[in-house]
Amino acid sequence: MRTIKFRGSTVQDSNWVYGCLVYSEYDAPFAKSVDYAEIITPSGECFEVFPGSVGQFTGVKDVNDQDIYEGDIVIPVKFKDKPNDVEYISHGFYRTTYHKGKQYLNPLGSCQIKVIGNAYD
Repeated sequence: MRTIKFRGSTVQDSNWVYGCLVYSEYDAPFAKSVDYAEIITPSGECFEVFPGSVGQFTGVKDVNDQDIYEGDIVIPVKFKDKPNDVEYISHGFYRTTYHKGKQYLNPLGSCQIKVIGNAYD
């Protein structure tokens, strides 16, 4: 079974925190559609985070055993393609890239990848 966890950048100091996602003003399905979000860490600390920075753990790890989150930027190890964004699209996580104005989707986990950053840093 996949672990459900989130990360977000704190409003106070922009540090990343990891844990359970909490909505305080709205009960919305996606963090990006609310004005306020909090993450509670495994130690019980609660942090207000920028809603647009919230990303869900995909359940997949990269070649360095690093967790991959929605919003990460990854690159295929074997093919050294252009960097891909990790996005949640219609019930699944995908690597997305654009070429000549067209969006291309590849299922996350279809090849070995390496996290090289995220869309928020």
